[in-house]
Amino acid sequence: MIPLGAVQVVCSLWLLSQYKRTSSSIQWMNKLHLLLTALTLGTMFLVGKDYVHFSSNMEEMVFILGMIISGFLGIYFMYISYRCYIENEEQLSLITK
Repeated sequence: MIPLGAVQVVCSLWLLSQYKRTSSSIQWMNKLHLLLTALTLGTMFLVGKDYVHFSSNMEEMVFILGMIISGFLGIYFMYISYRCYIENEEQLSLITK
């Protein structure tokens, strides 16, 4: 799951670099994805390094919740990628007609 997440973050950053070429809805979704990813990773890092002190059971719950959120973020990025694909197909079909 970690390598897939790294690939998704790199792809999301690349999509951010293509800012002018993407529609406003994809720009907004991509920014939201990056923000939620940063918050999730930041929270898991702070809890993992004991900067935020919780009981042992609470740390396990934060880790499990982080994994669940990461899964949903992966699905959300897949949706963003699909939307990019659909928009590119529409643009290509307009050019070829």
